[in-house]
This record gives sequence, structure tokens and C-alpha cells, in this order.
Amino acid sequence: MKRTRTLTVMSMLFLMCAMHTAGAMTVYVNDTSGVYGATVDIPINVSGAPEVGAMDISLTYNSSVLTALGAVNGSLTAGVLVMDENTLTKPYPNNWTDANFTDEVDNQTVWDYGALANNNATNGVVNISIISRYGFNGTGPVAVVRFEVIESGGAVSPLTLSTVAAYNLSAPYNNSGYIPDTVNITDGYDPIYHTTADGTFTASGDWRDEWMGLDSDGGTAVTTVELQGAIHHWLEDLPVREHIMSTADLQEIIVAWLQG
Repeated sequence: MKRTRTLTVMSMLFLMCAMHTAGAMTVYVNDTSGVYGATVDIPINVSGAPEVGAMDISLTYNSSVLTALGAVNGSLTAGVLVMDENTLTKPYPNNWTDANFTDEVDNQTVWDYGALANNNATNGVVNISIISRYGFNGTGPVAVVRFEVIESGGAVSPLTLSTVAAYNLSAPYNNSGYIPDTVNITDGYDPIYHTTADGTFTASGDWRDEWMGLDSDGGTAVTTVELQGAIHHWLEDLPVREHIMSTADLQEIIVAWLQG
């Protein structure tokens, strides 16, 4: 009988865990790639978001492969103010006392929609904080992190969600107790149970491989036909393996053609 009761309790616990996990929000980054010198946008996605009012996210990466340029909102957080170093004015440079919005329009945007702040000052990590005025639901990107690719030839960077916290706008709590003549006392919001899935970035090569790679028509030498193709891409600003050629890039191709 004791063994039967133990199995029953374990079965109930298993079912409870399974039910809890099945409804969990997932925060994830997809695998992606890009070529040396390109700017790539990497979305941070959620699925099954249940009225999320706030999120804190840290995305870590290999700083020898990628350089973080900043972050913007995703489709699920459309309309929020993307804050930068000029958004707030600090009367006292060394602290945030009496800090206020530089532009009143920005202040209104935060009240109407919310805000997204990001910090990439620490090498190898991008920190993102999001508040949403009315909360967001469903599936899609909540933020998009922009990187410059600074390596090539198959170099790999993990895209690791090292920190994720999310809070439910519809579940406020009050630990301070009742205060007379005060309404809507809120100390915070219940955390949202979630799972995470990390991604990987792969530097897929160099734009130069199009005309000077070992597998190109002339190998490491540039043929006249390849030069004509390079000039066409340069004139029309056509991407070459996700890279837009500069005048210096074209000059490099011309030198290789002359030396061939």
C-alpha cells in the first residue's frame, strides 16, 4: 500500500510539472550566420508570452567574432521608446537624482507604450530591459540586437541567454500592506515561468571569396569578367555575400586584377 501511495504521489508531481512546463513561455535565439564586415540583426524571440509587462535579458556572445552595436524593439514591443544616452537629462552628472526626459514627446511615448533600454558597454554581453505599458502576448521578437561581424572563415560565437526574467502585468502583488486613502498599491508583479533556448552565430566567409576565393573562376587571381562583376556590384550597391562594397573594396579588386 505504501508503495502504491508513493507511486501515486510521484505521478501527480510528474503531471503537475508537465502541465506547468507545457504552458511556459519560451525565450529563444535562432542559429544564424553572416560574412566578415557585415552588419547582422539577431532577434530575441518569445513564444507563448502571457501578458508580459517587463523583461530583463542578458545575451552573451564571443567578442572576438562579433561587436555589439545596440538593440531596438521587436514586433511584439512595437511603439516602445528605444532609449539612448540622450534620452534623459541628469542635473547631477554623478547620480540620477531629478533626472528627467530631454524631450517631452519621449516621456509621453513611455506612458503610452513603454520603453526599451540596452547597454553593451561590457565586452561580450548585451543587457536589455523592457517595460510594456499594456503588456504583450503571443509569439515574435521582443528585441533585435545589431552586431558587426569581425571574423570570418567559420568562426563561431555562442548566443547565450545568460539572464532572462519576465513579469506578468496581470499579476501585481502588494507586500507593503494597506495604506488608507491610497489605491492600486503595487510592489511588483509575479514572475513568469519560462524556458530558454540559445543559438549560435557562424561567420560564413568573406565577401572577397566571391572573386578571389579558391573556388572562384580565377582562384585567388581576378579575371576580367570577375572585375566587371565587381564594378557592377559597386555601382549599383548590390550586396556581395551580405556586404556592400566601398570604393576601397573595388580598388582592392582592381589591384588584384592588375597583378593577375
